[in-house]
Amino acid sequence: MMETKGFTLIELLIVVAIIGILAAIAVPNFLNAQTRAQLAQVQSNFKALATAFESYHVDYGCYALHDPPHNYNVYKNALTTPVAYIARIPVDIFQTAKLAQTTNLSAYGKFELHPEPFYSIGGGGAWGAPGLDKIPARGSSDDLTLRFRQDEEQYQKAQSLWPHGRYVVSVGPDGIHNYPGVYNISNGLRSSGDMIRVLP
Repeated sequence: MMETKGFTLIELLIVVAIIGILAAIAVPNFLNAQTRAQLAQVQSNFKALATAFESYHVDYGCYALHDPPHNYNVYKNALTTPVAYIARIPVDIFQTAKLAQTTNLSAYGKFELHPEPFYSIGGGGAWGAPGLDKIPARGSSDDLTLRFRQDEEQYQKAQSLWPHGRYVVSVGPDGIHNYPGVYNISNGLRSSGDMIRVLP
């Protein structure tokens, strides 16, 4: 009668331990790669919006109006209709990916990235057009460029474009709308802060 030989308990435990160690190394690297890909996507979306916004400016001599009540991504969808300066307004992938823990940027449940004016009016929305808005003083509580003063490059760019410019904001990898607070990868891949780009 032949005797069958199997693995001992020690051998099985060693194999399980090795698999656990490999998984502990691989999973964080996979998650980091996923976050880096999302960061690259947001930057690409920022660039596409900047190009669309500048193309609109070339045609009309002014920037598309912001829609204060957020019924549209830009007033009457000016970047997509009737001329498609951009095929569709991109969504904030960090916001949609973490809905359960995200503070929504829009009162109407929309998650599009859209260009915001550099100021608000009495803490509320603004059109982003000097002819329609009473422009607040720089440095006042309605000066929205103060929210990204931590990013010297973006802040100086905004100051040079005041009050006509726009900026785009994403909630960033933490999925939370931070005000003020600017995302900086040097603080860690998943550090807090909003991703901001002053257009163009």
